[in-house]
Amino acid sequence: MHIISNIALISINETLIVQLISFLIFMFIMNRIMFRPLNSVMQERDEYFDKVQCEIDSFEKETEEIKKQLDDIELADRKEANALRKKLEDGSKVEVTKVYLASKKDVSQLKSKVEVEIENKITEARKFLGKEAEILSLSIIDKVLSWR
Repeated sequence: MHIISNIALISINETLIVQLISFLIFMFIMNRIMFRPLNSVMQERDEYFDKVQCEIDSFEKETEEIKKQLDDIELADRKEANALRKKLEDGSKVEVTKVYLASKKDVSQLKSKVEVEIENKITEARKFLGKEAEILSLSIIDKVLSWR
């Protein structure tokens, strides 16, 4: 074998061609075994992330719609409750007025009845006291006259 002494960094000979062919074969095999599957996995992952992001966006929109519907329902319920409360307050005011007037009427009737009873008792007491006062005054007169 013949040794070529050359000071140059790269020498062009048959080993360069063999190295080039072997590098191309290596790149072909690496492309088949590693790069294509890796690219397909990365592409699937990107598609999955895009799909998940789309689902997240749709769920956010759906959540916003549901929230808006709930707010509308709550507002309608509040209006209905306020109307019902006002109706009940108005009805209760009418009832209170009726009860007040009825109780006022009952009190005035009871007052009249009690006044009549008191007047009757006072009249009876006056009659009784009149008789007692007459008896007492006669008794006092008798004692004063008999004392002398």
